[in-house]
Amino acid sequence: MNIDRPKLLNVILLSATLSSLFFYPLFSELNDNILILQWRWINTVELFCAFLLISLLAGLAFYFIFKCKNAYIKLLILLTIASIPLMSFSVYFFKQLLDKGFIITTSRLLFNQYIISLFLITIFFISMRYPRKIVRAVILVLLVLSPINILSFWSGIKACSNDAVISMDDYKISKQGSSRNKPDDNILVILFDELSYDYLYENGKIKREYENFRNLSLISDNYHNALSPGEATLTAIPGLIMGKRFEKIKMKYDQIYKITEEQKVELLTIDSNNLFAYAKDAGYKTFCFGPYLNYCELFGKWLDGGRSFSVYNYGSLDKGFKLYNPIFTTIIILPRQFPYGIFKNPIYSLWQKGITEQSYALTLDSIKSSNPFFVFFHFYPPHLPFTFNKNGYYKNSNPFLENYENYSKQLDYIDKKLGNLIAELKKDGKFDNSTIVILSDHNFRIMFPERKGMVPLIIKHKNQQVCNDIYDSVKPEGVLKKELFGL
Repeated sequence: MNIDRPKLLNVILLSATLSSLFFYPLFSELNDNILILQWRWINTVELFCAFLLISLLAGLAFYFIFKCKNAYIKLLILLTIASIPLMSFSVYFFKQLLDKGFIITTSRLLFNQYIISLFLITIFFISMRYPRKIVRAVILVLLVLSPINILSFWSGIKACSNDAVISMDDYKISKQGSSRNKPDDNILVILFDELSYDYLYENGKIKREYENFRNLSLISDNYHNALSPGEATLTAIPGLIMGKRFEKIKMKYDQIYKITEEQKVELLTIDSNNLFAYAKDAGYKTFCFGPYLNYCELFGKWLDGGRSFSVYNYGSLDKGFKLYNPIFTTIIILPRQFPYGIFKNPIYSLWQKGITEQSYALTLDSIKSSNPFFVFFHFYPPHLPFTFNKNGYYKNSNPFLENYENYSKQLDYIDKKLGNLIAELKKDGKFDNSTIVILSDHNFRIMFPERKGMVPLIIKHKNQQVCNDIYDSVKPEGVLKKELFGL
Protein backbone atom coordinates (compact mmCIF):
# COMPACT_ATOMS: atom_id res chain seq x y z
CA MET A 1 0.00 0.00 0.00
CA ASN A 2 1.39 3.37 -0.95
CA ILE A 3 0.53 5.20 2.21
CA ASP A 4 2.86 7.10 4.50
CA ARG A 5 3.85 5.76 7.89
CA PRO A 6 1.69 8.03 10.07
CA LYS A 7 -1.48 7.01 8.18
CA LEU A 8 -0.53 3.35 8.34
CA LEU A 9 -0.14 3.63 12.11
CA ASN A 10 -3.51 5.36 12.32
CA VAL A 11 -5.16 2.60 10.29
CA ILE A 12 -3.64 -0.10 12.50
CA LEU A 13 -4.57 1.70 15.71
CA LEU A 14 -8.13 2.52 14.63
CA SER A 15 -8.86 -0.95 13.28
CA ALA A 16 -7.53 -2.62 16.44
CA THR A 17 -9.60 -0.23 18.53
CA LEU A 18 -12.77 -1.19 16.70
CA SER A 19 -12.06 -4.86 17.38
CA SER A 20 -11.37 -4.12 21.03
CA LEU A 21 -14.57 -2.12 21.35
CA PHE A 22 -16.66 -4.90 19.84
CA PHE A 23 -15.08 -7.60 22.01
CA TYR A 24 -15.05 -5.39 25.12
CA PRO A 25 -17.82 -7.37 26.90
CA LEU A 26 -15.93 -10.61 26.31
CA PHE A 27 -12.53 -9.21 27.31
CA SER A 28 -14.11 -7.79 30.48
CA GLU A 29 -15.58 -11.18 31.41
CA LEU A 30 -12.24 -12.85 30.73
CA ASN A 31 -10.61 -10.37 33.06
CA ASP A 32 -13.26 -10.57 35.81
CA ASN A 33 -15.04 -13.94 35.61
CA ILE A 34 -13.34 -16.40 33.30
CA LEU A 35 -14.79 -19.29 35.31
CA ILE A 36 -18.37 -18.74 34.15
CA LEU A 37 -17.15 -18.85 30.54
CA GLN A 38 -15.54 -22.28 31.06
CA TRP A 39 -12.78 -20.91 28.84
CA ARG A 40 -10.38 -23.24 27.04
CA TRP A 41 -7.16 -22.64 25.14
CA ILE A 42 -8.96 -23.26 21.83
CA ASN A 43 -11.29 -20.37 22.71
CA THR A 44 -8.27 -18.09 23.08
CA VAL A 45 -7.07 -19.14 19.63
CA GLU A 46 -10.55 -18.48 18.22
CA LEU A 47 -10.63 -15.04 19.83
CA PHE A 48 -7.16 -14.14 18.53
CA CYS A 49 -8.12 -15.13 14.97
CA ALA A 50 -11.49 -13.37 15.10
CA PHE A 51 -9.84 -10.24 16.49
CA LEU A 52 -7.33 -10.22 13.63
CA LEU A 53 -10.05 -10.82 11.03
CA ILE A 54 -12.24 -7.95 12.24
CA SER A 55 -9.17 -5.70 12.53
CA LEU A 56 -8.18 -6.57 8.96
CA LEU A 57 -11.65 -5.81 7.59
CA ALA A 58 -11.80 -2.58 9.58
CA GLY A 59 -8.31 -1.67 8.37
CA LEU A 60 -9.36 -2.03 4.73
CA ALA A 61 -12.35 0.21 5.45
CA PHE A 62 -10.19 2.85 7.13
CA TYR A 63 -7.70 2.75 4.28
CA PHE A 64 -10.55 3.51 1.88
CA ILE A 65 -11.84 6.25 4.20
CA PHE A 66 -8.46 7.99 4.24
CA LYS A 67 -8.17 7.73 0.46
CA CYS A 68 -11.74 8.69 -0.38
CA LYS A 69 -12.41 12.32 -1.36
CA ASN A 70 -16.20 12.22 -0.97
CA ALA A 71 -17.11 13.27 2.58
CA TYR A 72 -20.52 11.58 2.47
CA ILE A 73 -19.11 8.20 1.43
CA LYS A 74 -16.45 8.53 4.14
CA LEU A 75 -19.14 9.14 6.71
CA LEU A 76 -21.34 6.28 5.50
CA ILE A 77 -18.49 3.75 5.68
CA LEU A 78 -17.29 5.01 9.05
CA LEU A 79 -20.74 4.85 10.66
CA THR A 80 -21.29 1.39 9.19
CA ILE A 81 -18.14 -0.11 10.70
CA ALA A 82 -18.11 1.85 13.97
CA SER A 83 -21.73 1.75 15.14
CA ILE A 84 -21.90 -1.85 16.39
CA PRO A 85 -18.48 -1.82 18.16
CA LEU A 86 -19.36 1.47 19.86
CA MET A 87 -22.75 0.08 20.92
CA SER A 88 -21.12 -3.09 22.25
CA PHE A 89 -18.59 -1.13 24.28
CA SER A 90 -20.89 1.59 25.58
CA VAL A 91 -23.68 -0.61 26.94
CA TYR A 92 -21.28 -2.94 28.78
CA PHE A 93 -19.13 -0.08 30.05
CA PHE A 94 -22.14 1.68 31.55
CA LYS A 95 -23.41 -1.63 32.90
CA GLN A 96 -20.14 -1.90 34.84
CA LEU A 97 -20.46 1.65 36.14
CA LEU A 98 -24.17 1.81 36.90
CA ASP A 99 -26.82 -0.35 38.53
CA LYS A 100 -28.16 -3.10 36.25
CA GLY A 101 -31.78 -2.19 37.03
CA PHE A 102 -31.10 1.43 36.10
CA ILE A 103 -29.63 0.33 32.76
CA ILE A 104 -32.67 -1.85 31.95
CA THR A 105 -35.15 0.87 32.92
CA THR A 106 -33.25 3.50 30.94
CA SER A 107 -32.99 1.28 27.87
CA ARG A 108 -36.74 0.66 27.95
CA LEU A 109 -37.34 4.41 28.03
CA LEU A 110 -34.76 5.38 25.43
CA PHE A 111 -34.75 2.44 23.04
CA ASN A 112 -38.24 2.65 21.62
CA GLN A 113 -39.15 3.18 18.01
CA TYR A 114 -40.07 6.87 18.40
CA ILE A 115 -36.93 7.99 20.23
CA ILE A 116 -34.68 5.93 17.95
CA SER A 117 -36.43 7.31 14.87
CA LEU A 118 -35.99 10.86 16.17
CA PHE A 119 -32.33 10.16 16.98
CA LEU A 120 -31.63 8.73 13.52
CA ILE A 121 -33.36 11.64 11.80
CA THR A 122 -31.32 14.11 13.86
CA ILE A 123 -28.08 12.29 13.06
CA PHE A 124 -29.02 12.23 9.38
CA PHE A 125 -29.56 15.98 9.14
CA ILE A 126 -26.42 16.79 11.13
CA SER A 127 -24.42 14.42 8.93
CA MET A 128 -25.78 15.97 5.77
CA ARG A 129 -24.81 19.41 7.06
CA TYR A 130 -21.40 18.62 8.58
CA PRO A 131 -20.11 15.31 7.11
CA ARG A 132 -16.40 16.10 7.47
CA LYS A 133 -16.78 17.28 11.07
CA ILE A 134 -18.70 14.13 11.97
CA VAL A 135 -15.98 11.95 10.42
CA ARG A 136 -13.30 13.80 12.38
CA ALA A 137 -15.34 13.58 15.58
CA VAL A 138 -15.88 9.81 15.28
CA ILE A 139 -12.20 9.18 14.51
CA LEU A 140 -11.21 11.39 17.44
CA VAL A 141 -13.51 9.37 19.74
CA LEU A 142 -11.89 6.15 18.53
CA LEU A 143 -8.41 7.55 19.15
CA VAL A 144 -9.41 8.64 22.65
CA LEU A 145 -10.73 5.12 23.31
CA SER A 146 -7.69 3.41 21.81
CA PRO A 147 -6.07 2.63 25.21
CA ILE A 148 -8.75 -0.06 25.44
CA ASN A 149 -6.36 -2.14 23.33
CA ILE A 150 -4.24 -2.54 26.47
CA LEU A 151 -7.17 -4.25 28.21
CA SER A 152 -7.64 -6.51 25.21
CA PHE A 153 -3.99 -7.48 25.15
CA TRP A 154 -3.80 -8.07 28.91
CA SER A 155 -7.04 -10.10 29.05
CA GLY A 156 -5.92 -12.21 26.11
CA ILE A 157 -2.55 -12.93 27.71
CA LYS A 158 -4.18 -13.93 31.00
CA ALA A 159 -6.66 -16.20 29.20
CA CYS A 160 -3.87 -18.14 27.48
CA SER A 161 -3.15 -20.11 30.64
CA ASN A 162 -6.78 -21.12 31.17
CA ASP A 163 -7.97 -24.46 29.83
CA ALA A 164 -11.22 -25.50 31.49
CA VAL A 165 -12.22 -29.16 31.54
CA ILE A 166 -15.75 -29.32 30.11
CA SER A 167 -15.79 -33.05 29.41
CA MET A 168 -14.73 -36.00 31.51
CA ASP A 169 -12.96 -37.30 28.40
CA ASP A 170 -10.34 -34.60 29.10
CA TYR A 171 -10.14 -35.06 32.87
CA LYS A 172 -6.54 -35.86 33.84
CA ILE A 173 -6.64 -35.84 37.64
CA SER A 174 -6.88 -39.22 39.37
CA LYS A 175 -10.42 -40.27 40.25
CA GLN A 176 -11.82 -42.00 43.28
CA GLY A 177 -12.02 -45.75 42.74
CA SER A 178 -15.36 -47.51 42.49
CA SER A 179 -16.74 -49.61 45.30
CA ARG A 180 -16.79 -53.36 44.81
CA ASN A 181 -20.45 -53.23 45.77
CA LYS A 182 -22.89 -53.34 42.87
CA PRO A 183 -26.35 -52.04 43.73
CA ASP A 184 -29.29 -53.62 41.95
CA ASP A 185 -31.01 -50.32 41.14
CA ASN A 186 -30.35 -47.08 39.24
CA ILE A 187 -30.78 -43.42 40.15
CA LEU A 188 -31.77 -40.66 37.72
CA VAL A 189 -31.93 -37.10 39.07
CA ILE A 190 -33.39 -34.55 36.65
CA LEU A 191 -33.14 -30.90 37.68
CA PHE A 192 -35.31 -28.76 35.42
CA ASP A 193 -34.01 -25.20 35.68
CA GLU A 194 -36.67 -22.77 36.98
CA LEU A 195 -39.41 -25.42 36.98
CA SER A 196 -42.32 -23.92 38.88
CA TYR A 197 -44.36 -25.89 41.41
CA ASP A 198 -47.11 -23.30 40.97
CA TYR A 199 -47.36 -23.89 37.21
CA LEU A 200 -46.94 -27.66 37.41
CA TYR A 201 -49.45 -28.40 40.18
CA GLU A 202 -53.07 -27.46 40.71
CA ASN A 203 -54.90 -28.32 43.93
CA GLY A 204 -52.16 -30.72 44.97
CA LYS A 205 -52.11 -32.68 41.70
CA ILE A 206 -50.05 -32.18 38.56
CA LYS A 207 -52.12 -30.67 35.78
CA ARG A 208 -53.51 -33.12 33.25
CA GLU A 209 -51.86 -31.38 30.29
CA TYR A 210 -48.48 -32.49 31.63
CA GLU A 211 -49.23 -36.17 31.18
CA ASN A 212 -45.80 -37.64 31.79
CA PHE A 213 -45.13 -35.59 34.92
CA ARG A 214 -48.59 -36.53 36.18
CA ASN A 215 -48.24 -40.26 35.51
CA LEU A 216 -44.86 -40.32 37.26
CA SER A 217 -46.21 -38.39 40.25
CA LEU A 218 -49.02 -40.95 40.70
CA ILE A 219 -46.45 -43.59 41.68
CA SER A 220 -44.10 -41.25 43.55
CA ASP A 221 -43.62 -39.26 46.72
CA ASN A 222 -44.76 -35.67 46.07
CA TYR A 223 -43.26 -33.03 48.34
CA HIS A 224 -45.57 -30.01 48.29
CA ASN A 225 -43.55 -27.68 50.48
CA ALA A 226 -39.92 -28.03 49.38
CA LEU A 227 -37.67 -25.00 49.84
CA SER A 228 -34.59 -24.91 47.62
CA PRO A 229 -31.21 -24.15 49.26
CA GLY A 230 -31.00 -21.03 47.09
CA GLU A 231 -33.08 -18.62 45.04
CA ALA A 232 -30.52 -18.60 42.23
CA THR A 233 -28.85 -21.41 40.28
CA LEU A 234 -25.35 -20.60 41.52
CA THR A 235 -26.40 -21.03 45.15
CA ALA A 236 -29.03 -23.75 44.76
CA ILE A 237 -27.26 -26.44 42.73
CA PRO A 238 -24.05 -26.62 44.81
CA GLY A 239 -26.30 -26.75 47.87
CA LEU A 240 -28.36 -29.61 46.45
CA ILE A 241 -25.31 -31.63 45.40
CA MET A 242 -23.26 -30.95 48.54
CA GLY A 243 -26.18 -31.18 50.98
CA LYS A 244 -25.53 -27.72 52.42
CA ARG A 245 -27.15 -24.32 52.55
CA PHE A 246 -25.06 -21.32 51.63
CA GLU A 247 -25.90 -17.73 52.42
CA LYS A 248 -24.61 -16.75 49.00
CA ILE A 249 -22.17 -18.03 46.38
CA LYS A 250 -20.38 -15.95 43.79
CA MET A 251 -17.79 -16.41 41.09
CA LYS A 252 -14.71 -14.23 40.84
CA TYR A 253 -12.25 -14.76 38.01
CA ASP A 254 -11.37 -18.48 38.26
CA GLN A 255 -12.70 -19.33 41.73
CA ILE A 256 -16.05 -19.88 43.48
CA TYR A 257 -16.55 -18.22 46.85
CA LYS A 258 -19.16 -18.60 49.56
CA ILE A 259 -20.44 -15.67 51.58
CA THR A 260 -20.98 -16.61 55.22
CA GLU A 261 -23.71 -15.27 57.50
CA GLU A 262 -21.06 -12.93 58.92
CA GLN A 263 -20.52 -11.68 55.34
CA LYS A 264 -17.05 -13.18 55.20
CA VAL A 265 -15.81 -14.28 51.78
CA GLU A 266 -14.35 -17.79 51.81
CA LEU A 267 -13.20 -20.12 49.07
CA LEU A 268 -15.76 -22.83 48.32
CA THR A 269 -14.07 -26.18 48.88
CA ILE A 270 -15.45 -29.40 47.43
CA ASP A 271 -15.05 -32.43 49.68
CA SER A 272 -16.40 -35.97 49.60
CA ASN A 273 -19.72 -34.92 51.12
CA ASN A 274 -21.59 -34.76 47.84
CA LEU A 275 -24.06 -36.88 45.88
CA PHE A 276 -21.49 -38.13 43.37
CA ALA A 277 -19.11 -39.29 46.08
CA TYR A 278 -21.94 -41.09 47.88
CA ALA A 279 -23.02 -42.75 44.62
CA LYS A 280 -19.48 -43.73 43.73
CA ASP A 281 -18.92 -45.23 47.15
CA ALA A 282 -22.18 -47.18 46.79
CA GLY A 283 -20.98 -48.74 43.53
CA TYR A 284 -22.83 -46.70 40.90
CA LYS A 285 -21.33 -45.40 37.67
CA THR A 286 -21.69 -41.64 38.01
CA PHE A 287 -22.57 -39.06 35.36
CA CYS A 288 -23.38 -35.36 35.28
CA PHE A 289 -24.57 -33.30 32.30
CA GLY A 290 -25.76 -29.73 32.02
CA PRO A 291 -25.01 -26.01 31.82
CA TYR A 292 -23.88 -23.23 34.11
CA LEU A 293 -21.49 -24.88 36.57
CA ASN A 294 -18.26 -26.54 35.49
CA TYR A 295 -19.35 -29.91 36.88
CA CYS A 296 -16.36 -31.79 35.48
CA GLU A 297 -13.80 -29.64 37.29
CA LEU A 298 -15.80 -29.34 40.51
CA PHE A 299 -16.84 -32.99 40.89
CA GLY A 300 -14.66 -34.80 38.35
CA LYS A 301 -12.91 -36.83 41.03
CA TRP A 302 -16.14 -38.76 41.53
CA LEU A 303 -17.49 -38.81 37.96
CA ASP A 304 -17.23 -41.55 35.35
CA GLY A 305 -18.70 -39.32 32.66
CA GLY A 306 -19.79 -35.73 32.31
CA ARG A 307 -20.19 -32.69 30.10
CA SER A 308 -20.72 -29.08 31.11
CA PHE A 309 -21.69 -26.01 29.11
CA SER A 310 -21.17 -22.32 29.79
CA VAL A 311 -24.29 -20.16 29.71
CA TYR A 312 -22.32 -17.39 27.97
CA ASN A 313 -19.54 -19.03 25.98
CA TYR A 314 -20.95 -20.24 22.66
CA GLY A 315 -17.68 -22.09 22.16
CA SER A 316 -18.61 -24.55 24.92
CA LEU A 317 -21.09 -26.16 22.51
CA ASP A 318 -18.30 -27.60 20.40
CA LYS A 319 -14.85 -28.71 21.48
CA GLY A 320 -13.43 -27.90 18.04
CA PHE A 321 -12.30 -24.63 16.43
CA LYS A 322 -15.01 -22.25 15.20
CA LEU A 323 -14.10 -18.70 14.14
CA TYR A 324 -17.57 -17.37 14.95
CA ASN A 325 -17.55 -18.59 18.58
CA PRO A 326 -16.03 -15.45 20.19
CA ILE A 327 -18.30 -13.22 18.07
CA PHE A 328 -21.41 -15.13 19.17
CA THR A 329 -20.17 -15.19 22.77
CA THR A 330 -19.77 -11.41 22.78
CA ILE A 331 -23.31 -10.98 21.45
CA ILE A 332 -24.68 -13.37 24.10
CA ILE A 333 -23.06 -11.29 26.86
CA LEU A 334 -24.86 -8.16 25.62
CA PRO A 335 -28.26 -7.22 27.10
CA ARG A 336 -31.40 -8.84 25.71
CA GLN A 337 -33.20 -5.49 25.42
CA PHE A 338 -33.70 -3.71 22.10
CA PRO A 339 -31.69 -2.99 19.99
CA TYR A 340 -29.13 -5.57 21.22
CA GLY A 341 -31.79 -8.26 21.27
CA ILE A 342 -31.95 -8.08 17.47
CA PHE A 343 -28.59 -9.86 17.43
CA LYS A 344 -28.73 -11.73 20.74
CA ASN A 345 -32.14 -13.40 20.44
CA PRO A 346 -31.45 -15.71 17.48
CA ILE A 347 -27.93 -16.59 18.64
CA TYR A 348 -28.88 -17.35 22.23
CA SER A 349 -31.83 -19.39 20.96
CA LEU A 350 -29.42 -21.55 18.97
CA TRP A 351 -27.25 -21.90 22.07
CA GLN A 352 -30.30 -23.10 24.03
CA LYS A 353 -31.09 -25.61 21.29
CA GLY A 354 -27.51 -26.88 21.23
CA ILE A 355 -26.95 -27.38 24.96
CA THR A 356 -30.42 -28.86 25.48
CA GLU A 357 -30.13 -31.42 22.70
CA GLN A 358 -26.54 -32.35 23.55
CA SER A 359 -27.08 -32.80 27.28
CA TYR A 360 -30.28 -34.77 26.66
CA ALA A 361 -28.54 -37.08 24.19
CA LEU A 362 -25.65 -37.68 26.62
CA THR A 363 -28.09 -38.45 29.44
CA LEU A 364 -30.02 -40.86 27.23
CA ASP A 365 -26.82 -42.62 26.21
CA SER A 366 -25.61 -42.96 29.81
CA ILE A 367 -28.83 -44.56 31.08
CA LYS A 368 -28.92 -46.97 28.13
CA SER A 369 -25.28 -48.07 28.26
CA SER A 370 -24.57 -48.11 32.00
CA ASN A 371 -25.82 -50.26 34.83
CA PRO A 372 -26.04 -49.47 37.70
CA PHE A 373 -25.98 -45.72 37.09
CA PHE A 374 -26.33 -42.48 39.00
CA VAL A 375 -27.09 -39.65 36.58
CA PHE A 376 -27.52 -36.00 37.53
CA PHE A 377 -29.06 -34.19 34.57
CA HIS A 378 -29.36 -30.39 34.70
CA PHE A 379 -31.99 -29.78 32.01
CA TYR A 380 -31.98 -26.05 31.23
CA PRO A 381 -35.58 -25.61 29.98
CA PRO A 382 -38.06 -24.33 31.03
CA HIS A 383 -35.57 -21.54 31.83
CA LEU A 384 -35.42 -18.88 29.13
CA PRO A 385 -34.71 -18.35 26.29
CA PHE A 386 -38.07 -19.76 25.27
CA THR A 387 -37.29 -21.71 22.12
CA PHE A 388 -39.18 -24.98 22.52
CA ASN A 389 -42.75 -26.22 22.30
CA LYS A 390 -44.17 -29.75 22.33
CA ASN A 391 -42.86 -30.31 18.79
CA GLY A 392 -39.31 -29.28 19.66
CA TYR A 393 -37.24 -26.25 18.70
CA TYR A 394 -38.90 -23.33 16.95
CA LYS A 395 -37.89 -19.78 16.08
CA ASN A 396 -39.52 -17.57 18.67
CA SER A 397 -39.54 -13.89 17.71
CA ASN A 398 -39.37 -12.90 21.38
CA PRO A 399 -37.57 -15.71 23.26
CA PHE A 400 -36.91 -13.55 26.35
CA LEU A 401 -40.52 -12.54 26.95
CA GLU A 402 -41.34 -14.06 30.33
CA ASN A 403 -45.05 -14.79 30.17
CA TYR A 404 -47.39 -17.75 30.63
CA GLU A 405 -47.56 -18.58 26.91
CA ASN A 406 -43.81 -18.91 26.40
CA TYR A 407 -43.26 -20.71 29.70
CA SER A 408 -46.09 -23.19 29.18
CA LYS A 409 -44.74 -24.12 25.74
CA GLN A 410 -41.45 -25.14 27.29
CA LEU A 411 -43.33 -27.07 29.99
CA ASP A 412 -44.99 -28.99 27.15
CA TYR A 413 -41.56 -29.69 25.71
CA ILE A 414 -39.93 -30.94 28.92
CA ASP A 415 -43.00 -33.08 29.65
CA LYS A 416 -42.51 -34.78 26.30
CA LYS A 417 -38.76 -35.27 26.85
CA LEU A 418 -39.42 -36.72 30.30
CA GLY A 419 -41.82 -39.17 28.67
CA ASN A 420 -39.14 -40.15 26.16
CA LEU A 421 -36.61 -40.87 28.93
CA ILE A 422 -39.15 -42.96 30.85
CA ALA A 423 -40.02 -44.86 27.66
CA GLU A 424 -36.34 -45.71 27.14
CA LEU A 425 -36.01 -46.91 30.73
CA LYS A 426 -39.06 -49.14 30.28
CA LYS A 427 -37.78 -50.42 26.95
CA ASP A 428 -34.49 -51.46 28.60
CA GLY A 429 -36.29 -52.95 31.61
CA LYS A 430 -34.77 -50.36 33.96
CA PHE A 431 -37.81 -48.27 34.94
CA ASP A 432 -39.18 -50.33 37.83
CA ASN A 433 -35.81 -50.74 39.56
CA SER A 434 -34.81 -47.09 39.07
CA THR A 435 -35.22 -44.23 41.50
CA ILE A 436 -36.25 -41.13 39.57
CA VAL A 437 -36.03 -37.66 41.11
CA ILE A 438 -37.65 -34.55 39.61
CA LEU A 439 -36.75 -31.20 41.14
CA SER A 440 -35.71 -27.64 40.38
CA ASP A 441 -33.22 -25.07 41.57
CA HIS A 442 -35.76 -22.26 41.98
CA ASN A 443 -39.25 -21.13 41.03
CA PHE A 444 -40.30 -19.13 37.96
CA ARG A 445 -39.06 -16.09 39.82
CA ILE A 446 -40.48 -13.23 37.82
CA MET A 447 -44.01 -14.63 38.22
CA PHE A 448 -43.62 -15.67 41.87
CA PRO A 449 -41.22 -13.16 43.46
CA GLU A 450 -42.46 -14.03 46.96
CA ARG A 451 -41.96 -17.78 46.42
CA LYS A 452 -38.61 -17.85 44.62
CA GLY A 453 -37.34 -20.83 46.59
CA MET A 454 -40.44 -23.02 46.38
CA VAL A 455 -39.72 -25.94 44.05
CA PRO A 456 -41.34 -29.22 43.01
CA LEU A 457 -39.76 -32.36 44.42
CA ILE A 458 -40.92 -35.75 43.15
CA ILE A 459 -39.22 -39.03 44.05
CA LYS A 460 -40.20 -42.39 42.57
CA HIS A 461 -38.43 -45.12 44.47
CA LYS A 462 -37.48 -48.53 43.17
CA ASN A 463 -40.62 -50.62 42.47
CA GLN A 464 -42.88 -47.91 43.92
CA GLN A 465 -46.52 -48.10 42.77
CA VAL A 466 -48.36 -45.72 45.12
CA CYS A 467 -48.63 -41.95 45.44
CA ASN A 468 -47.60 -40.29 48.69
CA ASP A 469 -48.24 -36.60 49.38
CA ILE A 470 -45.95 -34.90 51.90
CA TYR A 471 -47.04 -31.43 52.96
CA ASP A 472 -44.46 -30.85 55.69
CA SER A 473 -41.82 -28.22 54.96
CA VAL A 474 -38.65 -29.97 53.75
CA LYS A 475 -35.18 -29.08 52.55
CA PRO A 476 -34.52 -30.89 49.24
CA GLU A 477 -30.79 -31.27 49.88
CA GLY A 478 -31.54 -33.22 53.06
CA VAL A 479 -34.26 -35.30 51.41
CA LEU A 480 -31.88 -36.35 48.60
CA LYS A 481 -29.19 -37.55 51.02
CA LYS A 482 -31.71 -39.49 53.11
CA GLU A 483 -33.89 -40.98 50.40
CA LEU A 484 -31.11 -41.84 47.92
CA PHE A 485 -28.30 -42.91 50.27
CA GLY A 486 -29.83 -43.22 53.74
CA LEU A 487 -27.66 -40.45 55.19
